[in-house]
Amino acid sequence: MSDTNEATNGEATEKTKNALKGYRKRKKVPIELEEGVVREFLVQEMLGGERQQWQKRQRARYGVDYQGQPAGIADFEGMEADLISCCLLDENGKAVPKGIVQGWPSSLQSALYQICLSINSVSEKDQEKLKVT
Repeated sequence: MSDTNEATNGEATEKTKNALKGYRKRKKVPIELEEGVVREFLVQEMLGGERQQWQKRQRARYGVDYQGQPAGIADFEGMEADLISCCLLDENGKAVPKGIVQGWPSSLQSALYQICLSINSVSEKDQEKLKVT
């Protein structure tokens, strides 16, 4: 291999490292749903339109006070499962339905929820913005 190719490859690697990504981020997540039985799931980033629909559903959960200002979450039901079902795929590449996710232990849902927030780059500041009507 010549020095010229190595420099070019190094430059390409640097460009790739600093480039914005035009593909979904994905993370394999092994989940033990039954004792001793581990299944491989995939958490994948939502597309822009999917994220907007999820944000719209989250915003609808907030109640308002007599002045029309956000007054906290009025409906917690399925809040974590909603995001998880947008992002979680089973070993066959099929989305895991919200109803299935809601039947899982809260500790599993909380862990998956944090992974989904992270992979979608949803920060606490982003979540606060959802409260503003």
